[in-house]
Amino acid sequence: MIKDFSVENFLSIREKQSITFESVSKSDADDMLTVEVKPNLHLNKLAVFYGANASGKSNMLWALETIFMMLFRSSRTKEESLSTYRPFALWEGKPTKMSVSFFKKNIQYNYQVEYCRSHIIYEKLEFYPSGVKSLFYERKFVDKDLQADIQFGNNLGLHLDSKKALAENTWNNNTVLSTCGKISLKEDARDLSDLHTWIKQYVHDINGDEKKSIKEIVEGANKDPRMKKFFIQMLCKADFNITDFSIIEVPNVIPAEVRAVIEDNSSISDSMKKELLKPVKETPTFVNHSDDGDFSIPQSLQSAGTLHYLELLDFLYDLISGGHIYFLDELSEFLHEDLLSYYISTFLFNSKSSQLIFTTQDSSILDEDFIARDMVWISEKSKTTASSEYQRASSFGLHKNLSLYKSYRIGRLGGKPELGSPYLNLED
Repeated sequence: MIKDFSVENFLSIREKQSITFESVSKSDADDMLTVEVKPNLHLNKLAVFYGANASGKSNMLWALETIFMMLFRSSRTKEESLSTYRPFALWEGKPTKMSVSFFKKNIQYNYQVEYCRSHIIYEKLEFYPSGVKSLFYERKFVDKDLQADIQFGNNLGLHLDSKKALAENTWNNNTVLSTCGKISLKEDARDLSDLHTWIKQYVHDINGDEKKSIKEIVEGANKDPRMKKFFIQMLCKADFNITDFSIIEVPNVIPAEVRAVIEDNSSISDSMKKELLKPVKETPTFVNHSDDGDFSIPQSLQSAGTLHYLELLDFLYDLISGGHIYFLDELSEFLHEDLLSYYISTFLFNSKSSQLIFTTQDSSILDEDFIARDMVWISEKSKTTASSEYQRASSFGLHKNLSLYKSYRIGRLGGKPELGSPYLNLED
C-alpha cells in the first residue's frame, strides 16, 4: 500500500506536489475504509481525484504509475532515452523528481529518484526490515560512459559477486531494482528480486497492465470456479440479468474480397493466415434471464456499459483477492451512478489490504457515507503558472455537519470549470 507520494516537473505538474494516503482520523467504524499497516498507522484503501477537464487529475495517476514502472521495467539499450521523462512544458531540461513511501506487506520502503531525458541522476531506496530504517541501495550518476556509483546496504547481505553483477548491468538509463528483471541473481539477492516481483505483480498500470479482451476475461473466469462465482454474483447484483457466460463457436464469415487480401498478403505468416481464415471462430456469449425463459446474447450485441463493467470486475477480483494497487482513470465512464457506488462499496467491504486510486467526474459518490474527506483530492490549474496543484478535501476546514457533496457542487472546494455565458457572439 502507498503511504505518501511527491512529484515535481512532470507533465502539468511544475512545483513539487505531495499527496498522502494516511488516514487523518481513525475510529472502529472506519475498519472497512483503512488498513493498519503498523501500530497506529492507518492507510486509506481509497483515493479519488476530482477536477475540471485538463486540470491534471489524470497526470497524478500517470506520475504514480511512472515511479513504480521505473522500479521494475528496464531500458532495452544503453542509448535509449527515458520515456518516463515528460517535463512541464516550460521546464524542459530540468530534472524530474519523485518520491514514494509504500508497504510491501508489513515492511515499509522509501524510494526517491531524480532523472532527466538521458539518464538517472540519483536514486535511493530505504527499507525498515525490523522497524529500523536501513539502506537498500543508493546510486549516483558518474558520467555518460561510466558505470554508476552504487552503494548497497549491509542489511541486504549481498555477496560481492551479486553486487558486481547488479552494478555492471545497471545502465545509466534504468534503475538498480529494474536490473533484477534482466539478469539471474543468486539466493543472497532475494530481497531485491522479491521486491521487484512484488511490484510487477501487485502494482498495476493505469486501467490494467495489458488490455484483456472480453474473451480472455471470460476464459479466465471459466477456468477458476471461485472467480466465475464472483463474476456471476456481481453481474446479477448489477441487475444485468446475466446468469452465465461461456465461449461458443460461430461461423467465421469473411467477405471474398477480404479473404483474397489475406491470402495474397506476403507479410502475413502462413500460421496467421490459417488462424484468420478458420471456418469457425470462438466468441463469448451471455445467458440472460427473463420470466419467459433464458436466452443467449453474444458479445457483439452487449452494451458498451456491460462490457466495460466486465473489465472492471476483472480488476475488482484482484483487489478483493490480494494486496493489489490499481490506478483507474475515469472510473465512472459508462456506469450509472448507483452502479459506481456499488462497485466502490463492494471493494471497501471485501478487500483486506488493497488500494484503489481513481479519477472521476461523478460527484454523486461524495454524498456516500463510505467516502471520507481525507480520501478526496481536488485538482486545480494555477492561473499564474498553468501548473496542476492538489489539495485534500479534509484540508478545507469544512464543518463536520456540512455536506461534502454540496460543498463541491457549489464550488467551495474548487476543482470545477469556470464557465462563461452560453450566448455566443461570432460577429467581428
